[in-house]
Amino acid sequence: MRIDRISKQEDVQVRELIWKTFLRFDAVDYSEEGVKDFYAYLMRDDLFERLIFLGAYEEDILIGVMAMCEGHISLFFVDEHYHRKGVGKALFQSMLRLQKQMIITVNSSLYAKEVYEHLGFRAINHEIEAGGIRYIPMLYTKNGYLL
Repeated sequence: MRIDRISKQEDVQVRELIWKTFLRFDAVDYSEEGVKDFYAYLMRDDLFERLIFLGAYEEDILIGVMAMCEGHISLFFVDEHYHRKGVGKALFQSMLRLQKQMIITVNSSLYAKEVYEHLGFRAINHEIEAGGIRYIPMLYTKNGYLL
C-alpha cells in the first residue's frame, strides 16, 4: 500500500469511493435532507481547491481517502474491503505529517466514532444533528499537546 497526494484529475475515482462508502455505512444515520446535503458538498466544484487530499492505493487502485483543511478532517473514507487493515491509520499518520496544527478536529459520523477513538480522538460534545446530518465533534491533540 502507498499513500500519495490526490490531484483534481482523480476526482471521479475519489468521489465514487466516498459516495459508495458513505451510502453503505453513514447514510443510514442521515435524513433524506442530510444525504442530499452530503452529496452536494461532495460534488462542489471547488472541493479539490479547498482541501488537501491523500489517497491510499493498493497497486494503482484507490482504496482510501482523507481530506483536510486547516486542522479539520472533512472527508475520511476507506473501501469496505479494506476496513481493519491499517489503511485508515496509514492515511491519518501521513496527513498528520502534513499538518502544522497541534489540534485536529473532526465531526465524526456515528459509524466512525470508534475508528476515531482508536486513532486517539476524543469526543468533545454529544451527538449533534444539523440539516439532517448527525455527527459527534471530536478532537485529537498532536504530540501530547494539552489543552
